[in-house]
Amino acid sequence: MFLLGKHHLIFVPGLGDDNLILHWEIKRFENDGFIVHIHPAPWRNQKENLQSKLKRLISLIDKLSNDDDLVSLVGISAGASFVLNAYIQKKNKIAGVVNLFGRLNAGNHTPSLSFASRGNPVFKGSVLRFERSESKLTDTDRKKVLTIRAMLDETVPLATTPLKGAKNIQVPLVEHTLSIFLGILIYRKLITEFLKSCE
Repeated sequence: MFLLGKHHLIFVPGLGDDNLILHWEIKRFENDGFIVHIHPAPWRNQKENLQSKLKRLISLIDKLSNDDDLVSLVGISAGASFVLNAYIQKKNKIAGVVNLFGRLNAGNHTPSLSFASRGNPVFKGSVLRFERSESKLTDTDRKKVLTIRAMLDETVPLATTPLKGAKNIQVPLVEHTLSIFLGILIYRKLITEFLKSCE
């Protein structure tokens, strides 16, 4: 059981990473004892490649983690594969990871990854990178991951959200954007309890 230090919670939003209402919802996790950090990729900056964006997130993880403090990651939509890519590189410094309505593989699904990532090759690259690297996660690593998917999602095929060996949950929500806003609001307690269990 984690008794000392702080628990930092880094959120990486999806393609609409500047939404103020979403930021307000995220900040409410501070009421649950976390120190919240909103870390946009940012996805709209196409001049910065995936490796550079990941390097900035990893630098933040290194900055926040020490002998007494914990760091957990939450990836929303496009942010899901992004935080899991960082997790693979910094497994020893991450307490828990949450994938909220995010795509983790290309697969043969509709919409295709190419269609879903049109205009944003960095997002596509993030998904493909995780798909190639997933095998680096051990059974123990996977138990530190929670994935949440909707019942109906027109943007993220439902089969692309779960991670084998993780805690995978489907919630009674529909439509991608609506699921994100309601999911963070309604299932904040579930997310909090899972991350606290990783302490």
